[in-house]
Amino acid sequence: MQTLYIIFAFLILGLSSIAQQHIGFNIGYGNSYYKIKQGESNQNSTINYQAKPAMEFELIYKRRWPGIINFASSISYQQHNLHINESWESTKTSIYKSADYKLDNLYLKAFPEFVYGNKIRYYAQVGPSLSILLKSQVDGYLDINYLINNPPTVVHNILNNDASDIFNKFSFGFFGGLGIDFPIGENFTISVSSQFDYSINSWFKSDKNTYSSRALMFRLGANYIIRELRY
Repeated sequence: MQTLYIIFAFLILGLSSIAQQHIGFNIGYGNSYYKIKQGESNQNSTINYQAKPAMEFELIYKRRWPGIINFASSISYQQHNLHINESWESTKTSIYKSADYKLDNLYLKAFPEFVYGNKIRYYAQVGPSLSILLKSQVDGYLDINYLINNPPTVVHNILNNDASDIFNKFSFGFFGGLGIDFPIGENFTISVSSQFDYSINSWFKSDKNTYSSRALMFRLGANYIIRELRY
């Protein structure tokens, strides 16, 4: 058994010595979309939501060996935006909220990368992701209509504050992506890619609203090859 460990260790070292190491930077723009599922305590409310623009900045590290299966990891900043209209009504009051939300997220990813080609390289990525909510902001208004008053009265509330009580600090999900690398020199490439992120928040809180987030990004990037693979 010890012999197998030694062989495995030398194999890893050998592959590392002939691997490409890429450090890259991507800029992305696309749309974010949040789907909200109402919890048991909010069945009397109606929620309408719409997709809005999203942006991304990503640092990525790739380690490529000969063959199709390779490895990569990344850290990225994404800003999501969404608009929500929500109404709730009872015999005594009716409530209407119109709000824009801005969410700043940090994404951590580690994943296999499937690469094909020699000079121009086509790649596909798929794997898990962890997102961390860095900052949240809501801007809008909340109207409360007291129906029991005669005549009914409306209290108008301005919303301009943190929204971390609505959105979770951490969420897990997965992503998939496709891209192409074009060489522009011995140690540099540029890339064109797209990536789809999906995550579900508050999986087990059936009494409260839960939501799933989606983001489709189209990206441009540049990569520096630290160690070029020689055949």
